[in-house]
Amino acid sequence: MSVSRVPGCVLAGLAAAGLSACATTAGPPPVPVPPSTASGFHDAAYMGRVEALAARRGIKVQWVNPPPRPSRAVASVD
Repeated sequence: MSVSRVPGCVLAGLAAAGLSACATTAGPPPVPVPPSTASGFHDAAYMGRVEALAARRGIKVQWVNPPPRPSRAVASVD
């Protein structure tokens, strides 16, 4: 490669990098949706007890992995 082509290659590379950065920053970032505890899959009674105790102590609880509702034992008939 000749010396005269190096500045052109560098300029083209910088232009491509600059244009690709503009494409990735368009629009606002997505807003995370909090998980719904009303779906019936979480142990709402347990969560309520934990949150009430925490509130009395001045602690705010944010559930990352809400506890699952306990499964009901099904009696088998033999």
